[in-house]
Formats: sequence, structure tokens, C-alpha cells
Amino acid sequence: MLVLVALFLVVDAVLIALAVARIAEAEATAGGPIPSFGIPDVPTPEPEQTAPPAALAAQNRYIATVDGVTIWRSTLGSCEGSDAVIEFSTNGGVAWSTLVTTEMRARQVLALEVVDADTIWVVARAGDTCAVSGFASFTGGEFWEPRPEAVTLLRYLDRDAADVVHLQGQPVTAPCPEPRQAVSREGATTVVCDDMVAEWSGSTGTWATLEVPGLLSAAPTAGNHTLAVWGSAGCDGVSIQVVPVPLGLEQPVRTGCYLTETAPTDVSLLRNGNTVWAWVDGDFRVSTDGGASW
Repeated sequence: MLVLVALFLVVDAVLIALAVARIAEAEATAGGPIPSFGIPDVPTPEPEQTAPPAALAAQNRYIATVDGVTIWRSTLGSCEGSDAVIEFSTNGGVAWSTLVTTEMRARQVLALEVVDADTIWVVARAGDTCAVSGFASFTGGEFWEPRPEAVTLLRYLDRDAADVVHLQGQPVTAPCPEPRQAVSREGATTVVCDDMVAEWSGSTGTWATLEVPGLLSAAPTAGNHTLAVWGSAGCDGVSIQVVPVPLGLEQPVRTGCYLTETAPTDVSLLRNGNTVWAWVDGDFRVSTDGGASW
């Protein structure tokens, strides 16, 4: 009998010990933090900023027209490397033919201006000495002849003196230290600088300027300037904008977008009426609705 009582007490003690251990374990579990399996907080990404274009050198190409059908274009060329290439199109820029210019050997074109379908003026560094020279063709580019007066008739930038704009024989201090482009059409002379466009006023002898962040190129006409701008909100490419003259009174208004995935390094524009031509790196496109579609 005593053995049974002793055995009962031992079993009872073991059961009590197990119960106490389970209570302690339950309290420890209840007292700890409840694990969470929800979606972790993810920081909201900042909106991507459009990468600015690489630093652009002076204009490397030119486009000109009178009637919007026959188009002339030229590469810059180099005194140390390849000669300039002058081409023309008789169907608005769809197909191109290269001119034979051995008579003048234009090594580096500084200005290209078209008077009519037959008459073209060029200022270029030419020949073995690569001196600034004037030339003209009165046969639609078939034959060329020296015309020194072209140097005093046209408006251009000389790469050897980048801080000067030559306006019909008169050297004028440029509106910025390193202008990239000087374009003359319909009596207007426009200079493109980093983030700024400028127009020369012959009556006041000064530059009218307008800040345009991301400015790549400009095409002046009698009543307004058509601009190519990189990094404009709402345009995944080159924004085509128009600003009336005189500059400084109104801000540019976007009329279209030239889609391109990367920032271009060489851009030239030409406008005739509602038709806009854009030479962007290796692409040459035309818009017949002011740049709204290409």
C-alpha cells in the first residue's frame, strides 16, 4: 500500500511539473511580438529625369530651300579630314544626289544659301590652303565659280573664331562665348547657343535673346522661329516648338515631337510654310503639318 501511495505522488509531481512548463512556454509565446507577413513598405521611386544632351559642338550641317521642293543640304567637312559633301533633292527630301564640286573643293562649308532653283551661294574654307572663300552656282549646282563677294553677302560662323558672327562682311560679337549655329533666312539671322536662341537686330545693332533649356537647333522664318529642344516634358525625343519674333515677348509653344530614344548630337532644322525638315544624326525626316507628325 505504501508503495502505491509513493508511486502516485511521483506521477502527480511529474504531471504538475509538465503543466507548469507548458504554462511558462505559453506565456513566453504570448508575450513576444506577433510576426507580420504583410507586404513590406517599398519606397516610391522618383520620376526619371530625361538625360540632357551631350555637349554639342558647332553646327555640322546645313539645309536650305526656296520653294520647299528642291532642298539643298551640306555636311560641314574639315580642313584636316574629309571634304564637305553638298547634296540636293528635287522631291522634298525623299531622294538625294551628290554634287560634283571639284571646281571649288569646299573642304569646310561655313554657309549655304539658296536664291532660287538655279542660284546657290556658298562660303567655305577651300583648296589646299583651306582659306575662307566665296563661290556661286547659276546652273543649279552643276557648275561653280569663285565669287569673293559671297563672303560679304552671307552670314556665317568661322570655326577659327567661334566668338564672332560674320554678318554680311561685318564681324559682330556673338551673343555667347561658343555659338553652335548661325542660320540666315528671309532676312532673319539666328544664332543657337547652349540653352539660348538669339536674333540679330540690324536697327538696334544688338542681339535679342530668349532662354530655351535644351535647345538644339533653330530655323528662322519671317514671323517666327521653329526650335528643336531636348528634354521637354511630354516628349520622348526632340520637341518641335515655335516662338514668335521679336524674341523675348512670348515663350515657345510645342507643335510636335520627333521621337528618338537617345539624345542626338547633330540637329539641323529647315522650315518652309507649314513644312518642317529635320536632320537628326543619321535620319532626315519631313513633317507637312508644322512638326505635329513625321
